[in-house]
Amino acid sequence: MSSKWWLRRGGEGEEKVVQVASAVDPEIAPEPEQEEYKEFELRWKDLADRGELCVYTCLSFKTGGRSDVSNLVPQLTAIVALQVMVPALMLFHEMKAVHSAIRSFKHLEFRIVGFILYLYSIRSMFNNCVTECRSIFLEVAFQYNLPIPYVWPLVLGELINAFCSFTLCLTLFTIFCQAHHLPDLLINCIAINFIGNVDNEFVTEDLKKKAADNFHKINQYLRSQKGLTMKYTMRRVLEKGLDQFLRFTRVGGTLCCGTCLAFVFLLSHATFFCDYFHLDGGFLC
Repeated sequence: MSSKWWLRRGGEGEEKVVQVASAVDPEIAPEPEQEEYKEFELRWKDLADRGELCVYTCLSFKTGGRSDVSNLVPQLTAIVALQVMVPALMLFHEMKAVHSAIRSFKHLEFRIVGFILYLYSIRSMFNNCVTECRSIFLEVAFQYNLPIPYVWPLVLGELINAFCSFTLCLTLFTIFCQAHHLPDLLINCIAINFIGNVDNEFVTEDLKKKAADNFHKINQYLRSQKGLTMKYTMRRVLEKGLDQFLRFTRVGGTLCCGTCLAFVFLLSHATFFCDYFHLDGGFLC
């Protein structure tokens, strides 16, 4: 199985899927060892206590268990506004401003500070778009073929966080290109990094406790299963599609593209760079 880009950890086990009511053509296999489930649960609870639990994971437990999700609607509305609408509108606004802005010469120390802060922001954006409690539960959901109501909130969280990370990476670059003072770089760096982590900030102690209880119940359910079943084609397509999308947005978009933009900012307005490539005006010179 290929590496999953929604996981920070290396190493993956074999695919395992639990028996469901509508399953056909079952394949019987030995019961997984109890230690595997215990390790998942202990690690997951520890990460939740350290603030790695997001609202999307809490939503997954509620939709999977057919519980009332109305109490999460305000939080989800706020998160979508902060992580989808705000980054998209900021990028749109900044691109319009960049088009008409008058560039001023940037001194070397200004570009070096911006280069370092931008690399730090890329690292923060990449880490913020990966919530480990969600990653672990998503791995369990795909391996053990949990019902779709458990899966779709987790996938939604991955898509929104990946979009937010890549969009903020581009937005911060355009903001840096318009900054004229060193404090502007630092303030904008802190402000942009905050948006990528808001889905964790909306998790209350009550939601955290309920999520831990639900994760324990699901682990007990998985331990009780004797039969294993084949995955459906659409489930495999969803898993592979998510894998490739996250590979493209997180690694190709946020890390690779972000790193290139950091070097563009470092070299911009440098006489040797502009003269060598015969550039005049715009972002670089």
